[in-house]
Amino acid sequence: MDKEHILSEIRRTADQNDGVPLGIDRFQEETGIRKEDWYGIHWAKWTDAQIEAGLPPNQFGNEPFSRDHLLRKFCAYIIELGDFPTKPQLKLKRHQDGTFPNITTLARQLGNKSDMIASALEFSRSHAEFAAAAAACELALEALPKRKAEPEVATTGAGVIGHVYLLKHDKVYKIGKSIDAARRYKDIKVQMPHRTEEVHVIETDDPSGIEAYWHNRFRDKRLEGEWFALSSADVKAFKQRKFM
Repeated sequence: MDKEHILSEIRRTADQNDGVPLGIDRFQEETGIRKEDWYGIHWAKWTDAQIEAGLPPNQFGNEPFSRDHLLRKFCAYIIELGDFPTKPQLKLKRHQDGTFPNITTLARQLGNKSDMIASALEFSRSHAEFAAAAAACELALEALPKRKAEPEVATTGAGVIGHVYLLKHDKVYKIGKSIDAARRYKDIKVQMPHRTEEVHVIETDDPSGIEAYWHNRFRDKRLEGEWFALSSADVKAFKQRKFM
């Protein structure tokens, strides 16, 4: 691989990323240039390549997108489309615009599709410049397939009685909902390679709404999907609620 070509790509991708050079993995994803193409051939370290490309040393690193930055990009694209984007549209946008987050990053920060819609809707409603995205999010939310209710459920005048549970697996926590929390816990426990501990269960007549409340409350600590990096104070706050 020609050295000057690699240097040119380092500069180009940094320019597209607000002047911040990309980390090794993202650089390979953007350009197709592998570590094997330069490591031990042109440079011993990635930072050496960035220095030779003329990038300031204080910009080195591969800073992750903040959640606010992701939602700004995401909601701006919703407005651009006039609709909530599909996976192919997100992939195409990423291909056309190197500063747009990829699907993996979106899923890691925002969760699954329903979580993405809810997050974008909340963000667009609270930021006037993205208000035009709210309508598309509302339509996307309505279009989501409805989950079938589990059999043999207890009901009250308020609706179905279910649970929102907190599980601990290694050092991370899962916040989920179920009509039968004990059965759901057993299913999850079987899937996990290490010990999974049931921390607390909240009884509720609105499992979806209460799950969304806790997901939103701890949104800045979301790892992926329903998994969170919670502090002892976060866990204590969850355990204080027996019914919501």
